[in-house]
Amino acid sequence: MSLTIIIEDDFKNLNDIYQLIFKIPALKFIKISYNQYNPYIPLPIATIYQITSIERLNINHTCRIINLITILSYTPQLSHLTCKGLIDWDE
Repeated sequence: MSLTIIIEDDFKNLNDIYQLIFKIPALKFIKISYNQYNPYIPLPIATIYQITSIERLNINHTCRIINLITILSYTPQLSHLTCKGLIDWDE
């Protein structure tokens, strides 16, 4: 199963969207697009009960390195990753 999400609004916190995505058990591919620079994604590191089956992840927005590391904790089965752009820890 695949899912594409396009967020065109001035949505400040992508945490809720990522949390919902990670709860879809059969999801194998996700593409999430967002048009704002440096979105806020305050995800905690995944626990063993939050591991997903996602194999392909396309992050079509800029992402802080720390947020990418956290997102990767939810996706241990990941084989393909695309990220629009990484920004430093403190930007």
